Amino acid sequence: MRLRLSIVAMTIGVLLIGGGVLAKPWVVSPKSLAQSRDSKATKEKAATRPTSSHPIHRVNAGRMSVVLPANWSQVSRTTTYGVTTWTFQGNGNQLQLSATPMALNYFQLLPMKGYPSGTSASKNHGPYQRETVQSGGTMIIDRVLSAGGTFYRFDLQTGPGGQSLATTILKSWRHPKTATVTDAVDLIRQAATGLPSYAQSFPNSNDGWILVGGAPATAQEGFYLFQTQNAGKSWTLERYTQWSGCSSTPASCTFLGGAGDPSMVFWNGQDGIITEAMMAIAQIAVYRTEDGGRTWSFALLPLPHQPQNAVLTHRGSMLTLTISFLGKRSQLVETSPDGGLNWTPIPAEIPTGQ
Repeated sequence: MRLRLSIVAMTIGVLLIGGGVLAKPWVVSPKSLAQSRDSKATKEKAATRPTSSHPIHRVNAGRMSVVLPANWSQVSRTTTYGVTTWTFQGNGNQLQLSATPMALNYFQLLPMKGYPSGTSASKNHGPYQRETVQSGGTMIIDRVLSAGGTFYRFDLQTGPGGQSLATTILKSWRHPKTATVTDAVDLIRQAATGLPSYAQSFPNSNDGWILVGGAPATAQEGFYLFQTQNAGKSWTLERYTQWSGCSSTPASCTFLGGAGDPSMVFWNGQDGIITEAMMAIAQIAVYRTEDGGRTWSFALLPLPHQPQNAVLTHRGSMLTLTISFLGKRSQLVETSPDGGLNWTPIPAEIPTGQ
């Protein structure tokens, strides 16, 4: 018994005395043990967690920003003809963000509607934002018109298998507020003198229509018709040129689509007419609506010469169309008493002077 007590005493002494200094006994509490296990498990989980390939830092490009992987960097910032472009690269991938002021291109104020679908997967996020995905998702283009009139563009190209990264980067893109139709029409009215095809008609104090043509491409030109019913406080996109998908529904798709000079008159909130001088051929295209511009009928008015322009006026119940011709010093006047259904020419061409 004495021997056992001596051994126990020696053991306690060794635990309590170390190098002549009184030491605190080492006791492991349940809480400390649990924390130790959690720390170990966390380290093991971190060691086995795959490296994340998602973007991890946000970079700025003027009034835009985007989240990119940490190993991407900005390689250039250039301004060419007023268009500023920021270029970012990393791991063989490239992103370009650009900003085009309104004054450089008034056509950018027109809705991104009516484009041929082609082979790309495109979708509109409203009239003033359009996204295009190409090459199996490794090329993404997104375009936005801001409420202030600046056109912002996102062009991303990734390598094979980069679809997930491309989608993640696109979702992180930030830019100024996207324009509404009303925002855009207010800007269009300010820029009317810079648009080659522009017509407007306000038959009363509330109703109004604005017709704008896009940039001509050979013999084709897209047109857009905007309508207000509250004196311009708000606008809607009523009709626009559709280049495809309309062959089976002509009544709902009939609208301007050839390059030419349009003129427009509405005489109430429902009835109106648009004429377009088709410069390549000797005729005038006549479009009529009886439902405020939702649907249109179409007819051709033959002419003796190729027209240069045609101007519509409305007085009482009579429509008058005054036509000038390419290379001719004369005008032709056609009149219609029935809203453009039938036309009667003035017997003789009116000379415009020497």
